[in-house]
Amino acid sequence: MSGAFWESMDLPGIRLHCTVIADDLCSGRSVFWVMPEQIAVAPMVDSVVEQCVGRDRSVKRFDTVDPGIRSLIPGLALCQSLGLDASDLADCSPASLIGHPEFPDIVVIEALTPTGDVELQRWKRFVGEWSRAATLVEPPFSQRALLIVANSDSFGVPTDDVRLAVRRLWGHLSGLDLELFARRSSGGQSGLTSWPGMVGPELAGSDLGLLDELLSNPPCDGSVLDKLLTDYGTRLGWTRGLLTRLNAANVLDSGYWRRVKAQLAPPVEAEPLWRIGALSYTPESGMELHSSAAALLERRDIIDHRIWRGEVRILMPLLDSLRRDICAYLTRQVGPGWVDYAAALHPEDIQGTPERPLTQFGHLANIAVSTSLPLRIRQNLANPLRFIKDIRNSLAHFAAIGLADFDRVLDVVKALEPLR
Repeated sequence: MSGAFWESMDLPGIRLHCTVIADDLCSGRSVFWVMPEQIAVAPMVDSVVEQCVGRDRSVKRFDTVDPGIRSLIPGLALCQSLGLDASDLADCSPASLIGHPEFPDIVVIEALTPTGDVELQRWKRFVGEWSRAATLVEPPFSQRALLIVANSDSFGVPTDDVRLAVRRLWGHLSGLDLELFARRSSGGQSGLTSWPGMVGPELAGSDLGLLDELLSNPPCDGSVLDKLLTDYGTRLGWTRGLLTRLNAANVLDSGYWRRVKAQLAPPVEAEPLWRIGALSYTPESGMELHSSAAALLERRDIIDHRIWRGEVRILMPLLDSLRRDICAYLTRQVGPGWVDYAAALHPEDIQGTPERPLTQFGHLANIAVSTSLPLRIRQNLANPLRFIKDIRNSLAHFAAIGLADFDRVLDVVKALEPLR
């Protein structure tokens, strides 16, 4: 992943998610922060720490790397890692640590992956005891909290309670966040002039790494795009067999309302997919399987549909603007009577006012070959309108267009610009 990811901390969705974590911690509520395996944890943890420090909270990080510390019981391990004097603590229990005068307001425990059942049970018991002890502590120590960051399923997920929040990195990005990231990464270009900027946010879901890859490579579609997606998934350790065992097809074929309703957390049966980074949620599309996973499962229909979503969002307003401009151009050149130079396919195709008529591309394409129009206008409009009519019809019937047609649309729009 390129350095662009580090700039994503300023994306509204990620910033808001980190603020929710900081709010919990600063109110004295510990947080068990669960993330998919492939997520770059450090920048988000740094964002939370920065916010907590900005609210005058003391924050320290627990060293989970030193094997000598890891072998100790959790309470004693925390004391040694944080440089605290534990000589006056009888048992290094959560209750005694919370009341220790030198214990920081917030302790961050990252990458905690217990190496065996004994260590696992120790830490599970410690987290539970901390949560219970925190409810009994009097001020000023009642605001002390732990942030436990888990991007592995070896620890398990504790039960959420009044002093322990379980937060999943889920639904933290919207389509607008992805579009903003794309524009920043492409030097401010919008999807209107950039194929990856147009289709990338829909293909990436909530994976900024995939979006960064799409933006960093030459624009592509078809088999080249398929290879980019499958290569990306392979680097993440995914295989068709793994995805099949995790019932990925059930997500692909689930109904819209089921996908959208999963806004607080992934469904229990789909959590293994989310854990490996193959599942995401955005407010616009709901729960979706990662595009690389869809490519590994050879579900080209899913890829094409996501390309169409990106295209229709950008191109349909552009084509509508072009339609209105051409109608205004014809009115200026020959008067409002042009709308009767060919029969409308449907009466409702004709809109606007008698003085400023509007119509659809199908009707416009027929008018553009009418001998009632001056020859120079027919020469300028006939072929472009035939092509644009076909593009509009494809998009209106939920069919994606390819990269070559996208480039040609932009060429046609530029060619017709002098007519506006």
